[in-house]
Amino acid sequence: MAVIELFHMAFIQNNIRIRESVFFLVRSLFVGSYAAVVGTAIVLSFVFLLDIVSAAIEPFSAYSFLFPLAGALLCGMVFYRINPEAAGEGIPSYIRSMQFRKGYFSLKVTVLKYFSALATIASYGSGGIIGPLGRVSAGIISFSERFVQKLLFKKEDDDQMLSSICGMAAAIGAITHAPIGAGIFAVEIIQKNNFSYRDLFPAILSSVGAVVLSQFFGFPGLYHGENSSSPYALSTLVWILPVSLVIGLAGLGYNSLYRIAVKVFNRRRGRVWLKVLIGSALSGAICFFVSPSLFGVSRGLLHGVFAGDFTHLAVGALGSFPIVIVLLVLAISKAVTNTITVGSGLNAGFTAPTAIAGMLIAAAIALLLGFQAGSPDYFMFVVIGFSGILAASMNIPFAAAILAIEIFGVQYAVPAAIAVVVGYYISQTSNIYTYAIEAMNGKE
Repeated sequence: MAVIELFHMAFIQNNIRIRESVFFLVRSLFVGSYAAVVGTAIVLSFVFLLDIVSAAIEPFSAYSFLFPLAGALLCGMVFYRINPEAAGEGIPSYIRSMQFRKGYFSLKVTVLKYFSALATIASYGSGGIIGPLGRVSAGIISFSERFVQKLLFKKEDDDQMLSSICGMAAAIGAITHAPIGAGIFAVEIIQKNNFSYRDLFPAILSSVGAVVLSQFFGFPGLYHGENSSSPYALSTLVWILPVSLVIGLAGLGYNSLYRIAVKVFNRRRGRVWLKVLIGSALSGAICFFVSPSLFGVSRGLLHGVFAGDFTHLAVGALGSFPIVIVLLVLAISKAVTNTITVGSGLNAGFTAPTAIAGMLIAAAIALLLGFQAGSPDYFMFVVIGFSGILAASMNIPFAAAILAIEIFGVQYAVPAAIAVVVGYYISQTSNIYTYAIEAMNGKE
């Protein structure tokens, strides 16, 4: 009888675990699907509005140095006065809410962040959209989860946090078209030491759905990597470690630049509108005099790196310099303008600008060593720049490696893996998001 009872107990417990697993799978599919729809809608609507504004102001491009001032005034005098927490980059807000507020996001701040990011990027503010739109998506899904829980007369903090993670992953997936890397990013940025499969798998489901939806609606994503099956020469492997070291140090430098910007602008004190105005003026002036490609999300720089064509970048004062110098100047200028823009309080992202700076530095090294732009060897360097600087600056080695592999191709797994390990260990105690959170005033 005792043996029968033991088998019976084991059978009951097994059935309970199976029911719990099935319930969690069904819930993950539901939340992931909803997050995919919301995240994709946020990204596509943002890009649509961004293109409309860009087309409207294009005839006035001769006065482009004034555009960032207009965006800063709109943010500082309107959006930030409604709620000061609409200022700043999105991912630090996401990290803080996930770590200290159990996934709670203010709906008002979420809406304001969407429009303040649009005002910043559309007015040529130097930054990315991954952080702001990921934060907006997480905030919308978080609000929806709270609404559902009220209808069901329950309150589950774990469900709240999981929904927010799915929202972040969906937006990143729609932007990058890298479903696994996007899901890992949303989890790794808040769980560096212990990944939770409970969070990771639904996040990946969300980003997968967002990638499928964005492709269905014809959105190509912001990254178009080289996916040629042609292998790079094995002799180029000797350059992986030294280039990874350079890129890792560049990530450390990026963090230091932002820390300086945070200290200079000191957003915890008043007159945020004046600080964003000064920040946009400085950033806009640098972009205007160095290269117009530095404005906004820098699609021209991305196209140049991915196509291996830099002829359109050597303009103005840069036209008389060798292309290697041009790329290094553009990399440094992108880092400076981005850190000033975000450090002053404007709502723009770090992720894409950081990746752009890393790829430009790596491309410059490849050309300096005599590798042909656009060749598989050249892209090996670009992959090191992309993955290494993200791992160094943001301490997300797994996400950086998987993003690089999904964007550029699995043949670049070796340089991506080495670059993220080197980058992470060079800068593991220096995280750009830590400095960003310190710049906040502790409220949501």
